[in-house]
Amino acid sequence: MSRPHIGRLSFLTALVAACGDPAPPGRAPEPSPPPDELSPPADEGPEDVAPPSLCGNGTLDGRELCDGGVVDCTSLAAVWASGQASCRADCSGYDVDACALGAQLTETVRPAERHERWQNAQCNDGSTFALYVSMASAPTNTWVIYLEGGGRCDGTYGSCVGRPVGFVSSRNEAADGAPVSSARNNGTFFSRDPSVNPVFHAANHAYGRYCSSDLWGGTNTTPQDVAWKSNAPPVPFVFTGHHNVEAMVDILFYAYGLNDATSEVLLTGSSAGSVGAQRQINVIAERMPTAIAEQRFALLLGSAFRTGTFDEPGYPFKGGDVEPDAFFEAVDSIYRSVVDPKCAALAAERGLGLAACGPGPLAYTSTTRAPPLGWGIRTMVAMNRFDQNAMGDYLLPIVSASTPQDLAARDAYYDDMTDAMEPITWLYAPADPQETPADENLHGLIVDPLVWLFPVPTYDGVSLRDLVGEFWRAPRTGKTSERMLFDGSVPHASDAPF
Repeated sequence: MSRPHIGRLSFLTALVAACGDPAPPGRAPEPSPPPDELSPPADEGPEDVAPPSLCGNGTLDGRELCDGGVVDCTSLAAVWASGQASCRADCSGYDVDACALGAQLTETVRPAERHERWQNAQCNDGSTFALYVSMASAPTNTWVIYLEGGGRCDGTYGSCVGRPVGFVSSRNEAADGAPVSSARNNGTFFSRDPSVNPVFHAANHAYGRYCSSDLWGGTNTTPQDVAWKSNAPPVPFVFTGHHNVEAMVDILFYAYGLNDATSEVLLTGSSAGSVGAQRQINVIAERMPTAIAEQRFALLLGSAFRTGTFDEPGYPFKGGDVEPDAFFEAVDSIYRSVVDPKCAALAAERGLGLAACGPGPLAYTSTTRAPPLGWGIRTMVAMNRFDQNAMGDYLLPIVSASTPQDLAARDAYYDDMTDAMEPITWLYAPADPQETPADENLHGLIVDPLVWLFPVPTYDGVSLRDLVGEFWRAPRTGKTSERMLFDGSVPHASDAPF
């Protein structure tokens, strides 16, 4: 008897399914409609008790990705050349240990074109969300999973006019199943060169393209009229980053061998991708409780830490037009954002709204504190304490344009950041000011090849690459902390990728 199986659909089949035809027998249930307000409510807290497992009943229930049966590996992904894969006993996807890799080791993956359960994995313009998968040439259980950054917009509180097409659409990306033509971030933790990337060069890599403009948190599938091109009518945008994260995690479990029992994972992101990795941490953490408990799962956050407490007279948030919490709650309402329920519960416990679950001390606490209140995830933060992207919210100017009052305010911001980072056990925190208008702001630390390899003089030449390696190996070495805080310029590229 055949068992339910998510096959690789043609684009036409996926399009028909997305247009409302009933799902055939054995297909996954249609995703629930987006909530009408922020979810979950702050007073509900996390759901720590799992519903009874229905795995083994021959139908796909909840987040099950298969339910029994054996399939040809070639039906799962283009990287597989032969073999058969059995559904795992917990219905979390297929065991691909018997699948043989072919000559094509990289693949563009568009989940919405493979099954209707991922139909809401979209870009702003409604094109299908894409990720890149790069399999190691030799079988491995190690994964680097990355969420791309690239700012945010919503058309009301942040303009989308002039936003690059690659951040709102996948129309210029390769077709589903096609090889990845060029590597991303190949000068840091995605490099296949062991001299550049000694720890992760032989890992499997998954790169999530950011095309939803919503910090990877939105569930709003209702098109919103948003101005995008100058002197042109508004265009309909959806904000579905949360669905994109779910689809990315699901399909790695389903078709590429990611699993709770044996995989070791570095989840990471830069800028907006770092926000997404932290606010959506439950999407993958719920699937990997054993890996987390055995310290085979770690989180690396890049360029997204905010204190939330800076309050210097004369430098109000966004010029004083709105309070920070009200601003981010309004933005989240447009996106219909969802956040990690454990962070939502912690925010409620402290009398705070969901906006407090942005990247900063509260989210760090909910991610790292022991279960059941937190996730117990090893976490490292890399953040420039003079990052102009964050300081710009308070209109703090660059040094060359600063008055004594400006310099005093910048010093207060520096102190605020340093104090807020005190609980972080693994930390890379330069204080590199943007000294002139022509000087490039130090922002994308973890994806900048120059920063990655820069030997920090005050730390005996240790680089960010070295620190990430120590952090990753810590469960085996027994090391529990390393904090690098230093002042001064760090060589960095002017066009580092996100």
